[in-house]
Amino acid sequence: MKNKGFTLIELLAVIIILAIIALITTPIILNVVNKARLDAAKDKAWGTIDAVKVAYAQDQADNETLVSFPLVVTFVGDAGGTVGVTQVKMSGQKPESGTVTMEEDGTFTCNKLKFGSYCCNSDGNTMNCDPDNCTSSVE
Repeated sequence: MKNKGFTLIELLAVIIILAIIALITTPIILNVVNKARLDAAKDKAWGTIDAVKVAYAQDQADNETLVSFPLVVTFVGDAGGTVGVTQVKMSGQKPESGTVTMEEDGTFTCNKLKFGSYCCNSDGNTMNCDPDNCTSSVE
């Protein structure tokens, strides 16, 4: 009679090979997930700046009053921010906290915009988002 099947040594070898593959791929997959979260936070921060730009333009078109510079829009919780009397309208996630500032030359910056565990700061050209780093702004 012929024995069919695998020996215990062969099964252990396959399990060890699969474990090695899992050990190699897990950090790679986690890095991809973390980078996607970081990029999402950056996109949300740029979207917040764009929403403030739209609210500023709408406020200037609808109201006679001029805003003073620098124009600072503060976000706290779900309340969102306002430009003059115009509410900043956004689709997607609003920042939990932070500010967007418009300088007189039209430059927009953000400081400590918090999205989940990421805080984003911008000097107007680049966006830097760090997990749980709401202590400093862009230098």
